Amino acid sequence: MKNINIKELYNFTKELKVLYVEDDTYFREQTFDILEDFFKNVDVAYNGLEGLNLYNEYYKNNNSYYDIVISDLNMPKMDGVTLVKEIYKININQPIIIVSAYNEAEYLNKLVELGINDFLQKPFKYDDLLKTLLSVIDN
Repeated sequence: MKNINIKELYNFTKELKVLYVEDDTYFREQTFDILEDFFKNVDVAYNGLEGLNLYNEYYKNNNSYYDIVISDLNMPKMDGVTLVKEIYKININQPIIIVSAYNEAEYLNKLVELGINDFLQKPFKYDDLLKTLLSVIDN
């Protein structure tokens, strides 16, 4: 894949809204700092249940869905697989990126079958995140 032109990516992302669901405080803060540079709005949830509640609340308040959902896989209260299933019950076309510290084939196969757009393994490189975002936005 070609190198990412940050200005080009920003032109695609500057009006987009993202839901970011991550329970690891350090990783959440680091990734949020990157995301907020690119997106108009980044809402953060600390577990899957809170993420689903924010997703529903966002639709209720805006009559539209997030442009992208980025979620961890292993979280308390509701894991990433369950969160994806619940979101797809509401909006089957929701672009979703899953992030996980583990290459959990069992879960990843389920998520691919459900229709997630992409997967990033933690810790990921800055360029990998940007390439993934561009890929999902480009579809």
